[in-house]
Amino acid sequence: MGLDMYLSVQFEARAFEQITPEVDVISNEAKDTLEALGIEWGECDPKTGETNPKALAVHTDCSWFTVTMPFAYWRKENAIHNYIVQNFAHGKDECQEIELDTEGVKEFVEVLKKVIATEGKEKDLTCRELLPTTSGFFFGSTGYDEWYWIGLKYTLERFESLLK
Repeated sequence: MGLDMYLSVQFEARAFEQITPEVDVISNEAKDTLEALGIEWGECDPKTGETNPKALAVHTDCSWFTVTMPFAYWRKENAIHNYIVQNFAHGKDECQEIELDTEGVKEFVEVLKKVIATEGKEKDLTCRELLPTTSGFFFGSTGYDEWYWIGLKYTLERFESLLK
């Protein structure tokens, strides 16, 4: 039991450039998406009808496909939780799924960078202003300790990777 959060990413791409009875031509969007995810894809060889058995089969009757996969996980990172709830869910915290938009993620990355880069006397004030901890049932420590900084750095790394 505790404050656990999961970030899943979802990619959508047009599956095919051309669909005919003879051949399906996978779209560049589909190729790029699968390659970005590190998924080997295989088109059916029109002569033999075979596909690499270890590859993701891309033949489908659908003209679009969606890939959803886990991307990040947090445990008891109440400052991150609080920021996401306040900025993406209008303060509503009911264990619901929360959609993050690209612009919001970019803003969050800038906040994380600013807090992490702050030095000296300003550090504590900046944390409390931009990424304050919050208390709650099983929310963990509310201190600005080593775990707080580890969580911020992990979050920055994951979100910067997501934006690439």
